[in-house]
Amino acid sequence: MFGKRWFLILLPCVVMASCDSPAGPASDTDLDLDQVLLFDGDMEDVVEAVSGSGHFMMPRGLSTFSFHAVRYEDGTVEGRWQHRRHYEQGAGAKRKGYVTCFSIVGNRAWLGGIVDHANNPTVVDRWTRMTVIDNGEGKKAEPDMVSTPNWTPVDHIPQAEELAAAFCEEMPEDMAYQPIIAGNAQIKVYD
Repeated sequence: MFGKRWFLILLPCVVMASCDSPAGPASDTDLDLDQVLLFDGDMEDVVEAVSGSGHFMMPRGLSTFSFHAVRYEDGTVEGRWQHRRHYEQGAGAKRKGYVTCFSIVGNRAWLGGIVDHANNPTVVDRWTRMTVIDNGEGKKAEPDMVSTPNWTPVDHIPQAEELAAAFCEEMPEDMAYQPIIAGNAQIKVYD
């Protein structure tokens, strides 16, 4: 199968194929999920990686997401995520940010992070969380699953990174999952 390098070389193709328009935002306030999530680290030091992109249905309509994160041998984490709710008025709710932590148990990963750009500026600096389930590959595999990315109240901003870390450490089981449509989640642990 593919090695670590192919994992992140193919990631931009998956992200771009799962989105709905040409790449490139006009500005930070005009976010577009079609941006390629860039990884600028050295794959030789990566011990764990999670990535995914696709769509999922909410009770009110379609959402699109993409994410990637890696953990290095020294324990540091690097990654980005994006989420768009297509059903909201106007251009829809668009948010993106960085991954501050993740935990992996079996085929499930919990990710925490901070919102650093949004078309609604009141969401910036809040912490977010999501969970993904990688159910394998191929036609016979069950669909991968994603929990609805959640944003926290504005009064949590001073503790945002600590709250994201607590989520990754606690790994709550009570997340609401939706099947990933036209997409995939990948969880990799390297020896």
